[in-house]
Amino acid sequence: MHRRLAGPGHQPAVTIGLPVYNGGKTLAPVLESLLSQTYRDFRIVISDNASTDGTERICQEFAQRDDRITYIRQSENIGLERNFDFVLSMASTEFFMWAAADDIRSVDFLELNVRFLQNNPEYIGSTCPVRFQDGEFDAMRMGDHTLDDTNSYSRLVGFFGEWHANGRIFSLMRTKAIRDVNLSRWAY
Repeated sequence: MHRRLAGPGHQPAVTIGLPVYNGGKTLAPVLESLLSQTYRDFRIVISDNASTDGTERICQEFAQRDDRITYIRQSENIGLERNFDFVLSMASTEFFMWAAADDIRSVDFLELNVRFLQNNPEYIGSTCPVRFQDGEFDAMRMGDHTLDDTNSYSRLVGFFGEWHANGRIFSLMRTKAIRDVNLSRWAY
């Protein structure tokens, strides 16, 4: 079993929010990729949206293995948007990242992106090139959107709206920036 880096009162730097519904076919390798990160100072909050497949069993097994995982099963399906909002509401860390139940991360994803955000306080989020399974990395430029723009809402709309894949919504972001604009109004 994995134990936290510090004592019970330690506040990690990153919360990974994983909203899931019937992700049993792909969830275990996703959780393995998250738990294998070279950057270890994080917690994972899983919100199971009343799945009807093997999701609950997989989540409970992983939560027993690693105490950085908090598993919450919703008593009824609360919908996609509310499930995304729920995991965000559980974050009390400087950085936050949504994780999809079918996205595998490179082992250094958190390390590279946390370092970038720590070294570049004017940025609201950071991500890495993405690719689809058995595909090449997407060559499209990801673009930059800094905190210099005075309109937080337009800044985040630009960040998420100028690219064609899900890579940005699953970026590592500053928790406060996401909350300031109530991202769920338009992101889902």
